[in-house]
Amino acid sequence: MTVTAVGCSQPKVVLGQGDRAYTAQSYKQALTEWTRRGEMYKDFLSRVFAYGTYRDWSFRQAQVTYRARTERLPALDVARLREQERREAQNGHHFFLAVHTHEWSWNHLERQGDEALWRLRLINDQGDSVAPTQVQRIGLRNGRYTPLYPYYEDFYVGYLVHFPRLTERGREILRKGIGEFTVRISGPQAVVDLRWAVAP
Repeated sequence: MTVTAVGCSQPKVVLGQGDRAYTAQSYKQALTEWTRRGEMYKDFLSRVFAYGTYRDWSFRQAQVTYRARTERLPALDVARLREQERREAQNGHHFFLAVHTHEWSWNHLERQGDEALWRLRLINDQGDSVAPTQVQRIGLRNGRYTPLYPYYEDFYVGYLVHFPRLTERGREILRKGIGEFTVRISGPQAVVDLRWAVAP
């Protein structure tokens, strides 16, 4: 028996927002807005638990404001961090993932080729998909990322996953008119979808 579970219904996200004003207290709300959770059980045993946060420019702005307060960053450092985040947001679609697997040896999303157990894809509801250009394994609890992503708890492995903006046909993967996009983690042991509904 295989059971796939996803989190409760989430509000729709708005893509392509410009500059926004945030307070440090807004970060928790932004994290909830841009984060999804998925899990899969087989024979009543957990196979994979996964959280994913889409690091959209809107979310990044909230995170910069939060870091500016909690790390007491001077104004020049905040400006540099904001510009760095802006450039990264423009050159692809970036996600922070935290993943727990039933077997510790399975938890290597970064492996490719013959060593790969998992396939990662960014998919829209119009039939397009792209493979990641980079999967960076952060490992277990990390002092830099754990404060920013509270779901990144013990026994979860963190990953930074970068997807291209364009499909092989040269179309924007997250373009105007899509109704949903998904990060899919799939392999012989499990398939977990993290889904974001998109506001028109």
